Amino acid sequence: MAEYKIIIEDGTAKSNKNPVAGSDGKGKSENAGVGMGSKSDSLAKGAMAYVALRRTAVSAVKSAISHRIGTISLRTGENERQQQVQFAYDSVGQVVKAVETIAAGAAAGGWVGALVATIGVFVSEVTNIIKAINELNYKESYNNIQLGMMDKRAGWNVASVNGSR
Repeated sequence: MAEYKIIIEDGTAKSNKNPVAGSDGKGKSENAGVGMGSKSDSLAKGAMAYVALRRTAVSAVKSAISHRIGTISLRTGENERQQQVQFAYDSVGQVVKAVETIAAGAAAGGWVGALVATIGVFVSEVTNIIKAINELNYKESYNNIQLGMMDKRAGWNVASVNGSR
């Protein structure tokens, strides 16, 4: 028969390794200096500052602008003007979002990152356009069904309107 031995050793007494991966017991990382430097640190800090600004100040400004645009028809009575301003505001917002995405891709991955971000923005915009077209088609067919039902309830039908009966 085979003999088996179970050996239990206290490995922490022999090693300087810290339980945190990539760190020795002296507070220095084994990977220190690899891919990290003042440029990448400043880029990370800049990105964090941008995200913080985007989440707070920009959302407050967007909310104020949206409120102002949303009350144009109430203040002036011009519904078309409100729709035009809302469309322009939405279009500028989409362009700014696309530029931000491409810039973030370029910052993270150079020209390859910018290319990937550009493709992502393009696919996203095409998807949004297709969804809008489908929604308009659905609304149009639903509206036609409603009009047909209203005509039937009112006693109108195609035969009586065109004089065939």
